[in-house]
Amino acid sequence: MPIPETSLLSEEENFEGSRTLADQAATRLREAILSGRLAPNTSLSLKVLAANLGMSPTPIREALTRLAAEGLVQLDKFRGARIARLALDDLRDTYSLRIVLETEAMRRAATNVSEVSLAFLTRILNDYQLAHEQERRDIAQRRHRDFHFGLYALAGSPWLIRLIEPLWQNSQRYQRIASSLRGSTQNRAQEHWNMLEAWRAGNPEAAGQMMARHLQHSVELVTEFLKEKQ
Repeated sequence: MPIPETSLLSEEENFEGSRTLADQAATRLREAILSGRLAPNTSLSLKVLAANLGMSPTPIREALTRLAAEGLVQLDKFRGARIARLALDDLRDTYSLRIVLETEAMRRAATNVSEVSLAFLTRILNDYQLAHEQERRDIAQRRHRDFHFGLYALAGSPWLIRLIEPLWQNSQRYQRIASSLRGSTQNRAQEHWNMLEAWRAGNPEAAGQMMARHLQHSVELVTEFLKEKQ
């Protein structure tokens, strides 16, 4: 895994020119859902979305189908499309599977430790922490993903990545809630530094347990949050 020559934090991540309209619509709608600008259970009108995004209904319809596959949108033949609700059963179902898969990925990754990978992951975490300190939330979210999937890539299993991906996408609304409840920037970053150290130690069982605790902590935080909202 090569180390980028420039800081990850300074990247310009604008790929709009190379994406299809459906890709662009899915990206913009996903971010609106994850950020809360589109609230859970909100009805979605193809006509209104097309006007807001400056597109025809066709790419919007394709984007909604993709987001439904990620669990972020619910499609109903009679009621149309709406933002999926935040629900305890969905939280537990999603994270129970994430814990199984991501713990296994972490175990396998712990058998593939190298100085090159350590330097790469360390730079990602430094950028993640700096982005939080600067309140650059979009970059912090991207670096959070980069860190987790950087570890999972070291497991050497394309199928694990494919299985984790949709669960990760569906869990992001819950993850953002959990992140806001974890306390200071230092607290949020420390959990990830602990995971990096567990991976670096090369003990598969200890590394897997660290990942499981990290994900279970999110479940506990969001469970309390949702119960208070009921």
